[in-house]
Amino acid sequence: MSERYAKNAGVVFSLKYHVVWCPKYRRSVLVEPVDVRLKALLRQKAAELDLTIHIMEVMPDHVHLFVEGGPT
Repeated sequence: MSERYAKNAGVVFSLKYHVVWCPKYRRSVLVEPVDVRLKALLRQKAAELDLTIHIMEVMPDHVHLFVEGGPT
C-alpha cells in the first residue's frame, strides 16, 4: 500500500483539510507578536487533536492551514 494512505481499525483513509479564515472586516491584526503566538497555539492544538500541520501561513489579514488527521 502506498504511503499516501493510513490504516486504522480496518479502514484506509487520507483526510486532508485546507482551512482558511480571516479576522472580522479582514483587518490586518495578525502581525508580530500576535502571529508568533497564534502559530504556537495552532501547533499545540494540533498536537492535542493528533493532527499533522503540513503548511501553516499566517498573513496579516488571513490564515491558511493545510492539515491532515484521522477519521476520529
